Amino acid sequence: MSWEQIAIIAQICTGGATLIVALFLAAQIRLQMRALDRAHEDAERELLFSSREMAQSLLTARNTNDSLFNAVNKGFSGMDNLKSADERLRYFTYMRSIYQWLVTDWRLGRHRQNYDDFLDDIRNILAPVGGRDYYKQYGRDRFRLVSDELVFISDQIYEEVRESTVFSNVNENAVAKNQTNK
Repeated sequence: MSWEQIAIIAQICTGGATLIVALFLAAQIRLQMRALDRAHEDAERELLFSSREMAQSLLTARNTNDSLFNAVNKGFSGMDNLKSADERLRYFTYMRSIYQWLVTDWRLGRHRQNYDDFLDDIRNILAPVGGRDYYKQYGRDRFRLVSDELVFISDQIYEEVRESTVFSNVNENAVAKNQTNK
C-alpha cells in the first residue's frame, strides 16, 4: 500500500470521526433544547402561580384589613366618596396592585389560556362605579402602555358593564356592608 492510499484512508477515517462527533453534538443540542423548553414551561407555571397568589393576597388583605376594606368599598361606590387622603391612598394603592396583577397575567398570556376567566377578572374590576372611574382616569393609560388589544378588550367590557343594571347591586351591597361595619 502506498503512502497516497494510506492518506486517503486516513482522510476517510477522519471524515467519519468528524461526522460521528457532529451527530453526537447535534443529539446533545437537541437534549439541551428539550431541557430548556421544560425549564421555560416551569418558569411560566411559577410566574402564573405567583400572579394568582398576588391576586389572592390582595383579596385577603382587602377582606381582613378594615381600613382597606372600607376605603376600597368607598372607592368602588365612586371615587368622589374618598374624602380623606388616607382613603385615597389605600384605594389607589389597591387598584394599582390589581392593575399590575392584570398586566402580569396579560404578559404571561393568561388571556390566551383562560380567556373567559381573564375577561371576568376585568369585568369584576370595572363593575363598580369607582372601578370604572379609576379605569377612565388611570387604568386605561396603564393598559395602553402594555397592549392596545388589552385596552380594546377593556373598553368593550367598560361599555358592557356601564350600560348594565346587573352590576348595580355590587355597589349597593358594598355600601350596605360598609355602613354596617362603622
